[in-house]
Amino acid sequence: MIHVSDNLVASLLNIIQVSGKIVLNYFGKSKETLKLKSDDSPITEADIKANEYICGKLSEEFPNIPIISEEGSNLSNIRNNDLFFLVDPLDGTKEFINKTDEFTVNIALIKDKTPIIGVINVPSKEYLYWTNGKKSFSKYKGNEKKTLKTKKFDQENLNAEASKSHFDSKTLKFMKTLDVKKITRSGSSLKLCNIASGKSNIYPRFGNTMEWDIAAGHAILSNSGGQVFDENGKILKYSKEGFKNKSFIALSQGQIPHSILEIIQKL
Repeated sequence: MIHVSDNLVASLLNIIQVSGKIVLNYFGKSKETLKLKSDDSPITEADIKANEYICGKLSEEFPNIPIISEEGSNLSNIRNNDLFFLVDPLDGTKEFINKTDEFTVNIALIKDKTPIIGVINVPSKEYLYWTNGKKSFSKYKGNEKKTLKTKKFDQENLNAEASKSHFDSKTLKFMKTLDVKKITRSGSSLKLCNIASGKSNIYPRFGNTMEWDIAAGHAILSNSGGQVFDENGKILKYSKEGFKNKSFIALSQGQIPHSILEIIQKL
């Protein structure tokens, strides 16, 4: 059993800050990707170098906690472990390649299929987001940390997050049905950070994602007043087969209204 201490969170924050600097060393220098992975998603030198650093430091500082990373290869023998790290060394690789600044470094600690700790670095914007398992915080450059709190979920006046690279007809229909007042197109795990910090209050994502894409953001959101639900209205769980998510919806409150669940199930 692990005790979640301030030291653990501080270590994770140090790790993502250094890995953010590693990523920035490659930012804007080339549009070429190193290769395409088996799912045709791009991988760059920045992904690989950040991953090597993060996994090396996690193994050194927390040798008894297994690690699952987007760039890892051996996923099968860890799926039923009740405690492990989920790592996305560069979330928003497409944004990174296209020289936009909405990419992040993400580490989450999963316990009993629930993300309990999450740290996110937005290196190009010099923002940090994290949770200690009780409250969530943000910090800009050297400023004082701010405690995050979600905004009121007013279904008559919704501000929504949407992916920059995945905005399909189902998402558009959902937004229109809810009469969403404002849509912000954001990259990477910033969408969850924006809800946690009170800028938006809903983020629907239809189709598959990977658990490491959202685990850190989920932890931060759930400790600032919000929650992430699966397509059946249950709180999203982790350590699923292949570490894959189906459709999910993130909200700025801890319950999903029945009316929204009905819309999702009709789509």
